[in-house]
Amino acid sequence: MSEAFDKMMQERKLRSESEARTQRLLMIAGGIVLVVAVVILFLRDREGLINPNTASAKDLITLPEIGPETATKILKLRPFKDSADFEKRVPGIGPKSLAKMQSRLDFDGDGKADIPAEQ
Repeated sequence: MSEAFDKMMQERKLRSESEARTQRLLMIAGGIVLVVAVVILFLRDREGLINPNTASAKDLITLPEIGPETATKILKLRPFKDSADFEKRVPGIGPKSLAKMQSRLDFDGDGKADIPAEQ
């Protein structure tokens, strides 16, 4: 009976070690997925800034709410001083549309989105 008990305990220990190893691997994999997701989100927000004063119609169309017709209007109406001027002068761009694209607009070309301070 002691031999059977020892064998059972040894199997239990091996199973426990295997489960612990599996849990560690899952935690590492989860951490890697989380890091990759954060990096992708960070890069997505940094890439794709558009200066409406210099962008082509093709680039403007990548902005939310901007189609070919609106892109053509933007080309004809520029230059714009800032996002308020942009919203005011471009037909079809209102507060909701502007809010959707605000994080990608860079009117002064400094590489940062031109998000106005809260008033």
